[in-house]
Amino acid sequence: MIGGGVIALLVWAVPALIGAATAAKVPLWVYVGVGLISLVALSVIIRRWRRIAWGGLRRGLRWLWSWHPVSSRRLDRATAHAARQRHGLETLHNNLAEAQQGASVSLALTVTDLTSRLEALEQKSRSLDASIWGMQAGAAPATMGAIPLPQPRWTIKQELWDKSEYDFTLTNHVPRSVAREVRVEGVDNGRYSPITILGAGHFEDLSGENSGAFRARFDPDARSDGASFTISWYDEAGEQRWEQLFVPGWVARPAHQQPTYNDETPF
Repeated sequence: MIGGGVIALLVWAVPALIGAATAAKVPLWVYVGVGLISLVALSVIIRRWRRIAWGGLRRGLRWLWSWHPVSSRRLDRATAHAARQRHGLETLHNNLAEAQQGASVSLALTVTDLTSRLEALEQKSRSLDASIWGMQAGAAPATMGAIPLPQPRWTIKQELWDKSEYDFTLTNHVPRSVAREVRVEGVDNGRYSPITILGAGHFEDLSGENSGAFRARFDPDARSDGASFTISWYDEAGEQRWEQLFVPGWVARPAHQQPTYNDETPF
């Protein structure tokens, strides 16, 4: 309401003042001053107009200030500030490049170190496996990996027999030797095997001074002429080894008897 009254007053007063000033032949600057005063009064009373008027005034003053002449001292300060900023950016770029290069070198060294450690661990694991095999056979751990363990020395001894089936004892006579997964087989003489192994003929561990019993059947020729066994086993390094043992015959062959063949029939 107050704003409306002020506007009505200005609407009535301003033309009257202009008319009086015209009659009195007032200078032009008086008109301009009265107009500016009127605008200021309206901007104080009307809120929306105040925002538009004073905001435009600030923008206009800022625009006018942007055209003011720059002194050489201020230009030097601005140039020095820009140079400092450029130097800071170059230093940051160089630091980032050095950090990236250092990270790449560090990563390469880390990969090389890990590879070396892995190879050392694999070597140590192989030596440890050999040491475990040797320790279970009664060997000294200090000699593992440098000096091979002694190889087994085998003998096969006939024990008992029953209807052409004979019990044998396979014996390892060498201390500290390693013999794992030992297997006994008959040797083929080119035509057939004169020995038939009965049962598995297998021993899990005959390391050191150890022995195991197995049963086999000899045909008549083998009982008189003898036959060979093949013994296979794994040493402390996990390598498979073989050896043949000949068992001589123990039955005299009659002069008129001819060699026979093993037809797997009961004797």
